[in-house]
Amino acid sequence: MGARMTYDQGLWVLTAHPDTLLLSESAPEWLVEECRALGIVEAAGPGAWKLTAAGFAERKRLLQEPTS
Repeated sequence: MGARMTYDQGLWVLTAHPDTLLLSESAPEWLVEECRALGIVEAAGPGAWKLTAAGFAERKRLLQEPTS
């Protein structure tokens, strides 16, 4: 992915279950739409979202990024 995610987007991506990649369902609609536009989430059923392959790569990057 070319552009960096916002802080809010990154936090939601980090809520993904490590096996199912399902995300927390408590995200506001604006956040869902931003992440969907970036191609990092896709619908997984009514009101449910999961990471795409690109989203999984972003999650992995976030977990490996050193904190300063």
